[in-house]
Amino acid sequence: MLDLDIKRELLFAETAEEVDILVKAGADVNGLMGSVFPLALAENLEVAKALVANGADVNFTNKKGETAIFYNKNIAVIKFLISQGANINHLNNDGETALFKTSDIEMIKALIKLGCSPFLKNKNGDRHDTKIKPADKEEYQSFMNKLKEMIRNALEQKKQMLQVA
Repeated sequence: MLDLDIKRELLFAETAEEVDILVKAGADVNGLMGSVFPLALAENLEVAKALVANGADVNFTNKKGETAIFYNKNIAVIKFLISQGANINHLNNDGETALFKTSDIEMIKALIKLGCSPFLKNKNGDRHDTKIKPADKEEYQSFMNKLKEMIRNALEQKKQMLQVA
């Protein structure tokens, strides 16, 4: 029972000090409870850093093949995880990235800006944008048009540089 309590407490740790105490008491920083694990629920950067400092694997996956980026909604935490080697384009067991797990337009834009590919399809051949709320479709399309234009411009510049050389 004590082990279960320690696991549960680590899932909801709110400070780095709590993480350190629970780890010293035997909590597993990569311990699963159902589909979730501590780094997936780390709501603040301090806790995420403490978990990683105590050995949490930034690419740890649950039974669904999902990493912390699939669950975490704090952009600062996601940026930190990426800086520590987390794969922003990790595919779960269904061939989906974290983009498939959110319908929030701001989170979608943030994940794409951090490098998550909006062009990947899952095992069913679907793209993530099928889950975007109808009210956000226009904003998403505008964002994607800007992204595509940036990509075209970058490719054109690279092409011009190669022609000069």
